[in-house]
Amino acid sequence: MFDFIFDPDTNGIVLQESEKPLRREIRPVYCHELDMLGLKNRWRYSSDDSAPLMWAINNFYFYKGRKVMKTQGGSCHSAPVVTILEDPEPAGARCLSEDLCTITFLTPRRTACSCRLRR
Repeated sequence: MFDFIFDPDTNGIVLQESEKPLRREIRPVYCHELDMLGLKNRWRYSSDDSAPLMWAINNFYFYKGRKVMKTQGGSCHSAPVVTILEDPEPAGARCLSEDLCTITFLTPRRTACSCRLRR
């Protein structure tokens, strides 16, 4: 069996061999899911679907290994409640690599990332 750990350098996951069965399921999160959750006005992110922007375990969303958001409720007729737990990138953070900077938190007090993913 396999387990995973988050790789904060690449915003990916690393599989590891494990004697125990997989105890949690992880899934990739792409831009369209963030759009449906109403995050277009709160975060600036790429619309490229070639790689996941985040990872989710149940209703918790992880960015670079940090739990940044959770959802609660929601159905075909009602939107879920989205709670931001932590900014994906610290205020005023600069990208070390354009490939690694995929999400920037947007508020009037914070500056957005200066990489090519700004739109």
